[in-house]
Amino acid sequence: MSREDLRRLALGGLAAFPPSALSDLSSSCKDLCTALSDNRYCLLADALRMVAEWFDERDRYGGIMTSSVVELDGLFSRLPPILDEDDAGAAAAFAEALRHEVSIVVEQGEDRLNRMYRDDPS
Repeated sequence: MSREDLRRLALGGLAAFPPSALSDLSSSCKDLCTALSDNRYCLLADALRMVAEWFDERDRYGGIMTSSVVELDGLFSRLPPILDEDDAGAAAAFAEALRHEVSIVVEQGEDRLNRMYRDDPS
């Protein structure tokens, strides 16, 4: 994993970086966080892990809604400024905001799916 993989995710979205590879990207970000002592990568690792776990769980039940993928792609398009920020503290603050927004998309997407299946169990 390199920062270029994160840029590829930012530019091409989840279609350019298959969800099956998000766990590996998350682990690599965690390693980068440790190697560089740069918390932005730990926060990005958490965000990627959330999405990877959600995709893995929902893959067994038919996947997630396209609208959630579009929202996540929009959030991941904000990766370049986080990666390019020279001030590690500022970058971590941006990454924390991104992680928080990713968690909201995952939570709301899961709620929508649960309501859909509850309302139409067929």
